[in-house]
Amino acid sequence: MIDLKTVPTKSDAYTVRQLGEETIFLSPAGDEIHSLDPIGTFIFEQMDGQLDLAMVLDCLCDEYDVEREQARRDLLEFVRELVERKLLIVEE
Repeated sequence: MIDLKTVPTKSDAYTVRQLGEETIFLSPAGDEIHSLDPIGTFIFEQMDGQLDLAMVLDCLCDEYDVEREQARRDLLEFVRELVERKLLIVEE
């Protein structure tokens, strides 16, 4: 279960490239591409295996003018999606 105590880390499964403020992920076989917009990139950059999602939420709210509860819901859903796509790893 992903919650604010979760500490995600970046997966090594994809090649990652920065294009301006966006992040592009290419699968090893080259048959899958994912991209993150600037806000997604900001969040992804926080995923260092050290910060839990509560700390990432604090960073997100400090960086962007966003309502905290909405940011919490969006962050948890976003991280779930990245874990499902194997872009992030979460230790159970």
